[in-house]
Amino acid sequence: MEFLKNFALTVKGIVLTPKIFFDQIEWDSGWKEPLTFLSICAAVFALANATAFTSTLCGLAAVQPIIANEINTMGVHTFFLTSFGVSFIFTLIGSLAISFASTIAMHFLGGTGNFQRTYTALSCAWVVLLVQWIPFIGFLFSLYFFYLAAHGMAKAHNVPVWKGAVAPLIGTTAITICLGILAFCIVFSGFLSSPYTRSLNRYQSEYSERERFMAPYLKKADDEAEQ
Repeated sequence: MEFLKNFALTVKGIVLTPKIFFDQIEWDSGWKEPLTFLSICAAVFALANATAFTSTLCGLAAVQPIIANEINTMGVHTFFLTSFGVSFIFTLIGSLAISFASTIAMHFLGGTGNFQRTYTALSCAWVVLLVQWIPFIGFLFSLYFFYLAAHGMAKAHNVPVWKGAVAPLIGTTAITICLGILAFCIVFSGFLSSPYTRSLNRYQSEYSERERFMAPYLKKADDEAEQ
């Protein structure tokens, strides 16, 4: 119970009084506390996403026999646990990637902190994950993340607040672009190896072979027509 009480007080301090909270935080206290705090927030976010995904899937199963067969074969719990695991792991990996990119951006902006300080500041700002899963208004909480990150990064790196806002914005944008390019490459490679693409390539190859085979006869027919 003491742990939950401390967690609730931390959430309250970050959300309601971020300036005071970041003034009092110990920036070089290690990785355990920020990683634990972020893991709890990520677990709540993943749990909500997994519940929504599984509920949607069960709803589609009522009208899609293929989905119903997959659910009956694998079980609802398998889809739930898979969705939870993927969301949780990707959130933690994404937080590391964004923190790394934000640290690089901050050094170009004159920041004096290190990667661990950046991760601590952004882990606190990711408190928005506790409510970011809520439909329609989750986007507003995403914007509040940058407000919290701006104050956290400003204290962690001894820079003005506007620089504290720019660095995570650059980091988030850079990682989003990289993920977009990676997703495009995966989808494009999947399209190239799809049965439709293979059939199309085979048809074009066979058509080219027929053209080469018929070329002399067509040329002879054209010459006779001209005479």
